[in-house]
Amino acid sequence: MPRQTEAILDLIYLAALSADRWPDALTGVCAATGYASGCLIMDGGSGRRPVFHATRRTERALADFIAAGLFNSCARRLRAVGHDGFAHESAFPPAVARRPAVETLRRLGLWDQTATQHCTGDGRRFVFTFEREADEPGFSPQAVRLLDWLRPHLLRSAALGMQDGPCRQGAAAGGTLPGALTVPAVLITASGRVFEANAAAATHRPPLLDAAQTRLCLAEWQDAAAVLARVERAARAGHGLDLPLPPRNPALPSCRLQAVPTRWRDRPVLLVTVQPICLDATGCDPSALMQDLGLTRREAELAASLAAGQSLSDTAARLAMSRETARHHLKQIFQKTDTHRQAELVARIFAAR
Repeated sequence: MPRQTEAILDLIYLAALSADRWPDALTGVCAATGYASGCLIMDGGSGRRPVFHATRRTERALADFIAAGLFNSCARRLRAVGHDGFAHESAFPPAVARRPAVETLRRLGLWDQTATQHCTGDGRRFVFTFEREADEPGFSPQAVRLLDWLRPHLLRSAALGMQDGPCRQGAAAGGTLPGALTVPAVLITASGRVFEANAAAATHRPPLLDAAQTRLCLAEWQDAAAVLARVERAARAGHGLDLPLPPRNPALPSCRLQAVPTRWRDRPVLLVTVQPICLDATGCDPSALMQDLGLTRREAELAASLAAGQSLSDTAARLAMSRETARHHLKQIFQKTDTHRQAELVARIFAAR
């Protein structure tokens, strides 16, 4: 993982523990992707005024925007886009792409807003937006991919920050950092021991932890020893990881292991999460695609990744398969779905959801 990306992830997760770090995190994302400004708006529900954090470029204008009561009208329009990834302004429905938010951006010399939002189970929501300079051209595919890659980390950190216990009251509240996440998550110390684990990790099948629940155990995934060694090295060095976990059993889903260095209860730890590939990018469940489209597990994982906007080469790398194997799977998918191009396949997938 590049050092710049590690630094951005550090800022993102520090913001979960200290909300005043969000402007720094957003500024880091902008510096890495080429966006000119960014903001996070958190709606706590129950009629309370939204809380926001922004880069300097938009901070004052956003404060006036929210004070005028305009956020709720825009958020309602944004429900049509941006739940499964970042949606770009060119793809917004007409009702979303017009005033009042766009007028405010134009006055600031900004253009081409990119937005995503997430709703929690208790009805609260948060929205991330990033904008570019009005006279700048579009963004490179690499910048867009980086922003999409950062999305689950931004969402997790914002969700953690909205928790009343772990992040606002700290250890005194008895909450845990992994406990604020719904995906399997553990904290690992520099010695490689599990410091804390949430219920999703403790009960995961196949097991993620050993019998004593003091160490990671990835026996049901390929190259487990090598992966565990890399996790322990990352814990000692305070580095991040983003690794594919192909299963030994083809019937099991491929997963992604992500590790981010942070601090919790005054000690350095590594926050490790494990989840099926593609679920955080598109909401496409490979198991559902297997049932709805008659695909094998690997075909479904590849199809879901393509639906997330990933290239075939990137998908092959994430799923730990050769490009030739990926092409073979894609050919089989085309035959089973009666499609001939990736665009037709993506449309077919979303029609089946």
